[in-house]
Amino acid sequence: MTDKAYMMKSPVDLGKKVPELPKDATFDPVSSAEQALVDIEQDFGKWMNVETDRLIAAWQDISAKGMIPDRREVLYGASHDIKGEAATFGYPLAGEIADHLCRLLDTNTDAGNLPLDVIENHVLAIQAVVREDARGDDHHVGRELVAELKGLVDDFIAERHK
Repeated sequence: MTDKAYMMKSPVDLGKKVPELPKDATFDPVSSAEQALVDIEQDFGKWMNVETDRLIAAWQDISAKGMIPDRREVLYGASHDIKGEAATFGYPLAGEIADHLCRLLDTNTDAGNLPLDVIENHVLAIQAVVREDARGDDHHVGRELVAELKGLVDDFIAERHK
């Protein structure tokens, strides 16, 4: 991992969301919230690794024992958590990949008929993005990988709905 700090930028100006404070106020809630983010930011990479390990463990269980609905749900839960947390943790590419994996797992397909190779590619791609600390969404190879995986999922879903 690199030592580069990754700072989340809110699309909303929090200062505009807080009513004006009295002139003699000593507590600034916006500054306090921003400082809290800075304080926990150093843990984002660790948390992302934990989530990725959970996804990998779910995939390894499926690889060893087969895809059944219960294992599918564990894999889905792990990928859904990454989908929701990755951008906050500074890994938007991992979040996009997890989103496509969730779409695939959401298809009305019997768990045993899901394309295991495509699922494995998603898991390995998330692992690679996190391991390589590919933060931001402008990573050239990462963007190509996301597009390729999205295409595989789109093709599978389109084929199922014919």
